[in-house]
Amino acid sequence: MTNCIENFKNLSAQLGQRFLQDGRVSNYLRGHTAAADECIKQLAQSEGIFGRVALVALGGYGRRELFPYSDLDVMVLLEQNPDQETAEKIERFLMKLWDMGLTVGSSVRTIESALEESAKDITVQTALLEARLIEGDLLLFARLQKEFFSQMDAAGFFRAKALELRQRHQKHEDTPYSLEPNVKESPGGLRDLHMLFWCSHAAGMGATPEEMLAAGTISNQEADKLKEVHHALKSFRIYLHLIAGRHEDRLIFDLQTALAQAAGYKDTEHQLASEALMKRYYLTAKSVRQLTDIFMQMFEDKFYDEGYVQETVIDRTFIARGYTLDITHEGAFRDDPNAILRAFYLLESSAPLKRLSVSLLRELMSARELIDERFRDDPANKAMFMQILKMPHGVSHALQDLNQWGILGLFLPEFQHIVGQMQHDLFHTYTVDQHTMRVVRNIRYFTRSEYAHEYPICTRLMQGMKDNWRLVLAALFHDIGKGLGGHHEKAGAKILQAFCDRFSIDQETTDYLVFLVREHLTMSLVAQKQDLSDPDVIKRFAQIVQTEDRLNGLFLLTVCDIRATGPKVWTQWKSQLLQDLYWQTLPLVRQGGAPDRESLLLQRQKEAGEMIVKAGVTPKKIEAIWKTLTLQYYLRHTAEGIAWQTISLAKVFPTDEPFVATRILPQNAGIEILVYTPDRTGLFASILGFLQKKRFSVLDARIYTTLDHKAFNTFVVSDNGGRDIGELNEKLADELTEWLSNPRELPKTKPGKLSRRSRHFPLQPLVNIEADESGKNYLLSITCMDRIGLLFDIATILNKYHVNLQTAKIMTMGERVEDVFLIDGEALKDIPTTVAIEKDLLEVLTPEL
Repeated sequence: MTNCIENFKNLSAQLGQRFLQDGRVSNYLRGHTAAADECIKQLAQSEGIFGRVALVALGGYGRRELFPYSDLDVMVLLEQNPDQETAEKIERFLMKLWDMGLTVGSSVRTIESALEESAKDITVQTALLEARLIEGDLLLFARLQKEFFSQMDAAGFFRAKALELRQRHQKHEDTPYSLEPNVKESPGGLRDLHMLFWCSHAAGMGATPEEMLAAGTISNQEADKLKEVHHALKSFRIYLHLIAGRHEDRLIFDLQTALAQAAGYKDTEHQLASEALMKRYYLTAKSVRQLTDIFMQMFEDKFYDEGYVQETVIDRTFIARGYTLDITHEGAFRDDPNAILRAFYLLESSAPLKRLSVSLLRELMSARELIDERFRDDPANKAMFMQILKMPHGVSHALQDLNQWGILGLFLPEFQHIVGQMQHDLFHTYTVDQHTMRVVRNIRYFTRSEYAHEYPICTRLMQGMKDNWRLVLAALFHDIGKGLGGHHEKAGAKILQAFCDRFSIDQETTDYLVFLVREHLTMSLVAQKQDLSDPDVIKRFAQIVQTEDRLNGLFLLTVCDIRATGPKVWTQWKSQLLQDLYWQTLPLVRQGGAPDRESLLLQRQKEAGEMIVKAGVTPKKIEAIWKTLTLQYYLRHTAEGIAWQTISLAKVFPTDEPFVATRILPQNAGIEILVYTPDRTGLFASILGFLQKKRFSVLDARIYTTLDHKAFNTFVVSDNGGRDIGELNEKLADELTEWLSNPRELPKTKPGKLSRRSRHFPLQPLVNIEADESGKNYLLSITCMDRIGLLFDIATILNKYHVNLQTAKIMTMGERVEDVFLIDGEALKDIPTTVAIEKDLLEVLTPEL
């Protein structure tokens, strides 16, 4: 027995090594299955359990697809319930299976119990569908097969599997294009193909592509495509198991590079080997989704005959049958190539229509070769594409479908290179084309009143915008320059310019579209990296935007772009920053000018004063507080912020004791903290030490010292753990006051550890210190990996060199941060000292591997 298990393990290892050398999928799977069969036979023989017993392989093992670390699913089939001696033999046999080094799924059943469980449990029914005799009583196994298939309710089986499919897809966000997909369970993975084979087998339409072709279920082209994608996905899964050395079905970052190298992919100038591998996977998953759509609909038509449906002839190519759009005859697209795009227009613009027929989809797949240069240059096709963009409803669905069926990339060759293109960074969650489709979807949400409660400003702007289709086109092209080298926004603007020329779009619209694509990163960068209380920042941004129409378009595109990047990237704080920038810029682009600093100061003081007096603070108390402040303070805060701080401080002013006030920002964007306390060395680092201890992320910091030497600092923080923001805010002021009243030694700085994802997106920390435009202050720019305590460590280094921090702008993109600090201090005037500061910062920013 020991020899048989050792032989199996040795043979498994040899098969794995051979696969890594030749990549032959069928040889590996059949060889591994045969090796397991032989070992199981010997183990059963050693326990003497043969007789009126059948050993049956189920599931993937049953279909001879035993992957390196797949489950070994074995059923012991008996004619009747076993006596004690037989039961003990079977138990010992099943225990020995675990020594083979695989996870064992085992069961002991009679024909009656197997059928009974199958009727109650769709999982058991599915497993029995792929049952295969390993050894034992052939007649017993044949009886099980006969009775199982005679009782099979193909329609019920399909219903259960269709529900299972939807639930599984929802679990994986209904997309195969996540950056770490599961090759088995994700949409477009192996499980989708298995489901097609199961449903076909249950309906007597063939269990394999070859059988399905012979039964007339599928065409030659579909059979070839099924075999191609099935082979590809099986190859991915074998590589994953072998390289991981365990049962691993996720294409996680840790394995992508090694897998790509093992599969023969090479780095190129514009694409890493892992990116090429992932593109191959995404294109495979896309084909699986196409086939799944066709076959699921085919099964639905077979099992759910609607009876008579009303037919309406639309034109010589299309006919509506109930809610299904169909073609009038075979070869319809070859007779009328313009109908390829028109099909998607009709589907979305005709209210009763909800889907494309199986015959239409099959014709579409074979007709895609018609989309050549002549097709692309045809004025009728150009007009139809523009008509799709301008539809009042269904635009995002139409574009998603065009991309899903491979039409969009063929009609727009410039789009093709981003299809399935992985974004090798720390904050994008989807491939470039899927991110683009999500941006388009987000934009179209703003045209629908049911989403107005989520983003009322965006909905109002979108619904009031002239020709809002322009925003859809800008979204479609905004990332089209990715993967071409250099700045993708500039490359994208050039590509869009060429598109507009080719489609004869007027110059005014072209200029607007090119502006949006060229500047689609600008508003986010200004909002998150620059001081929005500085009028010069707003003035420079207004000069870039120039018009209200451009400002509205850029604001909407920026919101939709960030929201489509990934679930962790969009925050209420970023929403608030973008809105602040929008509202401050709007008067400037409307009036064509900006108030000078003195006028702005007077305006802010006037507005703040009115709010403070309304809150019951006396003019005498306001004057006492404000005479300790300088122009710099008023230019760093909005009128509303000045009012809140003054009202809060008036309760205790004057005081030499630490005072802390907090409030929750609108839309739960974060907690704003006001700290007023006698200034001292290391105060800023001390506050950050407290915030680090409480697991807060600092989003914004403004450091100010009054004329009477009091620290008058504000921070905006967010929770870093899903806690209740209201409960945190209740305790925060008292806890921070106590911390400041009893100074303690601060923890030492130490490099942070990288997350699993970050380790596979290497980012070398960057530090730069340079004088600002005034020459009086300095700008410290830092790009590095994010982690808890990062800002505290930076502040500790600055404190070491007696460098003062005035403001901090924190820009977080997933697990990457780009922070900008306004600093001053005598040390910065000495070049060797500045170099030493940069060196120390780099040391603490470089994470532990």
